[in-house]
Parts: sequence; structure tokens; C-alpha cells
Amino acid sequence: MEFNQSQDRLDQARVTTTGTRDALYQIKQKLANVQRQQAQLARGFDPQNEAQRQRKEALAKQEQTLGATLTAQTDKLKVDASAELAQLQEFLTFTDPRTHLSKLNDDYPILMLPLRLETRFKAVTRPGTTIPQQQLWIRVFPDDIAIDTFESILSEDELRNVKVYWLAMWKAADVETEQRGAWRSLLASHGSGRAYWLTQTYLPLNQSAQPTHKDPTEVLLVIGTETPITGIEATTVKDFWEALWRAAGDVVAQQQAQQKLVDDLGEARAKEIIKQY
Repeated sequence: MEFNQSQDRLDQARVTTTGTRDALYQIKQKLANVQRQQAQLARGFDPQNEAQRQRKEALAKQEQTLGATLTAQTDKLKVDASAELAQLQEFLTFTDPRTHLSKLNDDYPILMLPLRLETRFKAVTRPGTTIPQQQLWIRVFPDDIAIDTFESILSEDELRNVKVYWLAMWKAADVETEQRGAWRSLLASHGSGRAYWLTQTYLPLNQSAQPTHKDPTEVLLVIGTETPITGIEATTVKDFWEALWRAAGDVVAQQQAQQKLVDDLGEARAKEIIKQY
């Protein structure tokens, strides 16, 4: 029973440390994103522009908040890592297979993985002595299968690329060559295993609405968003972007499409739609 309790405490400590580390990673990503936005804004900043001033202040507040959160989360990770180390040291007493192998669950087999070993004899002087003694040093190289490099948190590049993948898949509809092109692009960036995991993890909310057929002469306009619109507004936005596309650079036709959007949704909502969608 003591073995199981120690193992459970170690598992829980590892879960806690992993959660804190993942949260810290997300905070760093958010902070880096805010700093990139600040740098981009600074390149064309106009102090006379009220909207830009408000944007600069908002970003500064976000940076300050995230910086404080980052410091707190870093401190928490140190505490959690120390607690995990303490639990590991407690559990080490059970790791001698000569005395504790029988405590493992028989439902799970033991897999022996290959190792590459290098050995060296070295002359080492122990503390408090002056005469070197020979020691056998062993260096262990685990096989790739024994190394877990899986990251459950998507990076910004992965998030952006898998979003581009699904947009391309929507545009492709049932055209296999275009579908393969979308997959090849994701595959080239992240490898087969990670790319497949991304497509199974980051899925469109309206996957059932994916186009299943398109005429060779058709062009599908696809909008990717985290805040989907529905109902009459969705139809209005669809009609607006279709009209804008068909305008093909005709300024008058573009203005007419924008004015109709304003008439249907109001000026404020129309501006928001054009910016976000």
C-alpha cells in the first residue's frame, strides 16, 4: 500500500508540474504576441491618432499584467518542481527491482528498450584523499523510442499552420489534388506524426458544413474565425464578400457592396465585420 501511495503522490506531483509548465509556456506566448503587436504599432505610430494611442495604452497594460503573471507562474513552477523532486526521492526507495518488482501491476508488461553504452576507466581522486583511484564510468544513450518529446500545447506557428490547412481543405472541397496540396504544406512544416495530431486536435467547430463538391470553375471564399456568426447576419456577410470578390477591383461596385453592408448591419457592426472577417 505504501508503494501505491508513493507512486500516486509522485504521479500527482508530475501532473501539477506539467500543468504549471504548460501554463507558463502559454503566458510566454501571449507576452511575445503582445510585444510583437507593440513593435508593429511603434513602426507607424501617430501620436495624434486617438485610436492608436488607446491601442498603445491597452497593449502596455496587457504587457504589464502578463509580466506579473509570468513572474508569479515562474515562482510557482520552482515550488512545484521542488515538490516533485521530493516525491521522486521518496519513491526512489521502491525502484530496486530485486526487492520491489513484485509490487508492480501484472496487467502491464515490461518492455525492454535498447540502449547504447559507452564505458571509460578514469582516475578519480576522492575528497579527503591524495591517491587517485580507478572508476568505471558508464554513459547511456537511450534509443529514440524511449524519449518522449510530445508537446500538448500548440505553438503559434502550429496554430497558424493548422488553421491555414483547414482553410485550404474547405477551399478544396472534393478536389483531391488540392486536398493533397493542403496536407503537403502542413506535412512539410511539422512532420507526419505532429501534422496528423494537429489535424485531429484542432478541428473546425462546423466540420459538418465542410463543402463536399465544387465545380471546376467555382472559387470558394472561406473565412476562418474563432467567433462564428450565424443566422441572417451570416447570410449578409456571405453576400458582402461575394459581391466584393465579384467587383474585381471596380471601386464603384466595392463601395456599393460596403454601403449595403452598412445599411443591413449598421456602420459600427459593418466596420467590425470587415476587420474581423
